[in-house]
Amino acid sequence: MSKDFVYAAQSSRITEEVAATDNPYLAVQQRICGYDLLELMQKRSFTDLLFLLLTGELPDAAQAQLLQQLQIALCNAGPRHPATRAVMTAAVSKARPEHLLPIGLQVLGGERQGAVAVATAWQALKQRLDGISPDNQLPPAGFGQLYGEADPLMADILQQLALLPAAGPALALCLQLQQQWQARQQGVLDVGLCAAVCLDLGIGQRESIGLFQLLRAPGLLAHGMEQTHRPITASPLLADEDYEYQQVE
Repeated sequence: MSKDFVYAAQSSRITEEVAATDNPYLAVQQRICGYDLLELMQKRSFTDLLFLLLTGELPDAAQAQLLQQLQIALCNAGPRHPATRAVMTAAVSKARPEHLLPIGLQVLGGERQGAVAVATAWQALKQRLDGISPDNQLPPAGFGQLYGEADPLMADILQQLALLPAAGPALALCLQLQQQWQARQQGVLDVGLCAAVCLDLGIGQRESIGLFQLLRAPGLLAHGMEQTHRPITASPLLADEDYEYQQVE
């Protein structure tokens, strides 16, 4: 291998850097997918940059609107979500603040209510759109129930997203499935919403996994940091009378 081989120059189509004349490890200019970083800072939003990083192209106004509304819809999973509960428990237990978000994202990477389920839903929706008929006896991937019923908030979010100009066949399919399954208390889940938007925006299956984790991260961070300001005694514990003691013979 040539001593002049630079791995970074061969491995990424995302980042291009112009090196400083006196230090090749420092950049004086950076381009993201061909766009100058400083110009992007002046003219584009974080939503635009996120789309650019995941697809290699800047979004049009309609695409940016759809992605931005999904960002807001998924930014806070709430304290009932297992990932949020993990972060809150770690925080009030006095885990180090820099470890809280990774703890939440680790839990969010699971198969139930987690990022793996987004990829599964993405694949299932893609197959339906391609005309492959799955088993209709089961709720479709990305659909289901929480706490015994369909999620009414996710249903409302689906309705709103499906009305946007950039909404495409995946969100339309989700609306059909919602109508088909809601009588049986099965409805669209957050993972299904994320998968459908990714399909309509041309974001790939693997990328949808990381996007879901990224969009859920702000709420995890906020809930965790909130608990760091509370004493460890704020953690809910069972009262003495609620414990069951058994004598060991």
